[in-house]
Amino acid sequence: MSTYNTVIKKRNAQNNGWDSILPITTAENVLVDESGKTVKDYTNIISGKNYLINGNFDIWQNGTTFDNPQDVYTADMFKIASEADTKVRALRSLDVPNSLSKYSFRMQQLDTIGASGTYTDIMHYIEDYKIFKGQKVTFSFYAKFNSGSSGLAYIYDGHTLEIVYILTPVDDQWHKYQVTKLMSINSTMASITLRCFRNGISPGNGANFAQCKLEFGDIATPFVPNTFAEELSACQRYYEKTFSYEIKPANGDNNYGGALSAIAIASSFQPLINWRYKVVKRITPTVTLYCPSSTSPIGQWSNGLNNTTDARSAYGNDAGTTIDNTDILVPSGAYFIHAVADARL
Repeated sequence: MSTYNTVIKKRNAQNNGWDSILPITTAENVLVDESGKTVKDYTNIISGKNYLINGNFDIWQNGTTFDNPQDVYTADMFKIASEADTKVRALRSLDVPNSLSKYSFRMQQLDTIGASGTYTDIMHYIEDYKIFKGQKVTFSFYAKFNSGSSGLAYIYDGHTLEIVYILTPVDDQWHKYQVTKLMSINSTMASITLRCFRNGISPGNGANFAQCKLEFGDIATPFVPNTFAEELSACQRYYEKTFSYEIKPANGDNNYGGALSAIAIASSFQPLINWRYKVVKRITPTVTLYCPSSTSPIGQWSNGLNNTTDARSAYGNDAGTTIDNTDILVPSGAYFIHAVADARL
């Protein structure tokens, strides 16, 4: 990893300018000041618990490429939003800072030069924010900015922001950054945001982010990745689907793999199944139904020849739901339907 000393500044409490340069990590677990002098060496520090889910961007249940996204989830637990326009592409990238990551999150200008005032954020909300009240927390991450692009990152507690502003690097390399915030005792939420300013940048240029970590204290301890299975299970507490892992949920894609199935018998039984979730959700989720057949109505059961018109999710809780046809009988056959359970913040 490069040891280039990228300039980072911290917005002052009066919110009217930038305070002195914030010490940053340039070599693994080493903090330096603006002159390059080592401030602290954390090489032997034990890694703290990461309170971000999917901080290594391993899990992408919603798809892996998003054009013109606005106020939607991309990588699991990370929501994207843009200012002024949505001419951005978000995608899973193989460009990573080191061997601890398989993927990074990339956002880039889509098809025209970035207009004045445009930027794109990805945000992660923490469910159990109350544990941070009155405590210091540190957000650390790796970032890589292309020529002409710049960005910032901040922690928000519902009252105030703590920001690091990342000036345009000159080497197009990965660097590690951190910001520490004393959370308000009256916090009403906890979230982190990563931003890429897009004004003036060419199509294809933008930024990559990796190894995001939020922890207690004022030290960015080493990033330790969870296994894929651990991260997927944590993500499925908020979002689960019957579609194959990387397939974005959609109606009419003729994809029957993993679909829920039920037998209907004319004049006797409607298609009915109890869908038990792999992971208990944080609350009773919103269930959306999808029809696999390209010739069938949206969100309905289908057996390829006959389709329903009254499919529904009913009697659900945080552990599962019943999917039936609202007690309406249909012709005999094996029927299929896809479903998504969404309990995201």
